[in-house]
Amino acid sequence: SFLIPNEQFYVRSHFPVPSLEASSWRMEVAGAVERPSRIGLDDLKKMPSRTITAMLECSGNGRVHLVPKAKGVLWDLGPVGNAEWTGVPLGVVLDRAGLKHDPLEVVLEGADRGKVEEAPGEIPFARSVPLEKARRDVLLAYKMNGEDLPLAHGAPLRAIVPGWYGMASIKWLS
Repeated sequence: SFLIPNEQFYVRSHFPVPSLEASSWRMEVAGAVERPSRIGLDDLKKMPSRTITAMLECSGNGRVHLVPKAKGVLWDLGPVGNAEWTGVPLGVVLDRAGLKHDPLEVVLEGADRGKVEEAPGEIPFARSVPLEKARRDVLLAYKMNGEDLPLAHGAPLRAIVPGWYGMASIKWLS
C-alpha cells in the first residue's frame, strides 16, 4: 500500500539504539532561547498536534555500487517508505521557548551516541536544519501510522524533516 506498515518500514541507525524509558524521558530545549526547558512526552502530547504523510529515504541508497566499497550497510534501492506521522510542529516548541535573537539553524540531537574516525570520543548523532524549515515543516513525531512510535523508529520522539533524506529526521530526540 501507499503507507508502509511499521514492521516493514526500513530501519537505519548510525549508532546503537539507546535505552530510553518514555515515562522518564525529557527533551532539552536550550541555546538561543528565552525560556530553556526540559519537556516530557506527556507535555508534548498536550500541545497542538498534527498528522502528516511523509516519505523517508536513506541517503545511502545505491551505496552497493560505490567503488571502492563504502563502510557500513551497502543498500541498493530498498530503504524508502511513506508513513503517517503524528506529533507537535517544531515551530510550536520554538515559539514556546522564545528565540533570543535570529538564529540561522536549529540543531536536532539524538540520544544515540558513538565513535567516528573524525572525533576524539563519543558523539551524539545530530543534524541541523535552517530555522525557516524548522518552523515551517519539521514535526516532532510520537506516532507512526496511528501507533505509538516504535523504538526502532526513534521512540519516544523523533524529528520528521519532510523533503530531506532520512538522516535529518533524528531519532530518539534529546
